[in-house]
Amino acid sequence: MTTQYSVRFLSGDADAQTQRAILATLPNRFRVVDSGNADVLVVSRAAIAEVMAVPISAATRGLFLSAPGKMSAQEFKSIRQSAADRPIGLALSVMAALTDQALTDLRMDGADAPVIVDAASEVSSAEPDALRAAVFEQLMLLHAVSGRISDLAVLARTRMQMVLDVQIDSVWKRARISVRRSFRDVAILHTVSRSTRRRAKFVSDPHAEPAKVEVFDQTGCRIASPSYEGGYRRSWQKFHTALTGAADCDDVLNSAEHALRLMF
Repeated sequence: MTTQYSVRFLSGDADAQTQRAILATLPNRFRVVDSGNADVLVVSRAAIAEVMAVPISAATRGLFLSAPGKMSAQEFKSIRQSAADRPIGLALSVMAALTDQALTDLRMDGADAPVIVDAASEVSSAEPDALRAAVFEQLMLLHAVSGRISDLAVLARTRMQMVLDVQIDSVWKRARISVRRSFRDVAILHTVSRSTRRRAKFVSDPHAEPAKVEVFDQTGCRIASPSYEGGYRRSWQKFHTALTGAADCDDVLNSAEHALRLMF
């Protein structure tokens, strides 16, 4: 029998409303409550001060960050201290959208390491932090498939777009990240090695078009493990597994490191 956990939102901002809609598709795992000592507290950037001001109840089993890409390194540190040994979930629309097999298909080591890595995102939101949040998502994905990110440099930054050069401490060496405002939400990771080209695409509604990895090599093109579930929904599923003690979903250390580099 699937364990159901109660969830309380500490704020009602746009990011929280997005997560509420996702939880409506997972009623057997999570039940939203408006007050009381819930099993899970959903923390947006607007609610961080509230978490810091009042000790977390002993009944609280975990914290879920609704917009980690908008948080600073210090805010991640504060959240981690408040959570103590409780699991912390991250709402990730990009990396979490891919299946484990698809992430494996994206990883390339040794002689087949990519010589070109291009990560590009389009965001429809007009919020000031939207571009920064999109960069954060791409950093989390690159970290998962390529190795530790050692440094980054901002090549261009305007109200409409950002371009960054990323150095990676692995055989991948470096990548370029670009994000721009658009009429849609989409993210693409494109890698080219001497023998293979890979292309991962993430859309805001994977039910209409799946998140997928396309692999182009000497044998032609194949699609590796397409996923019709959105990244946010899979983030909650991963968090549910962590709450049961079956796995760890705390990527906060990596998140804080990336947030520290995005001090703009």
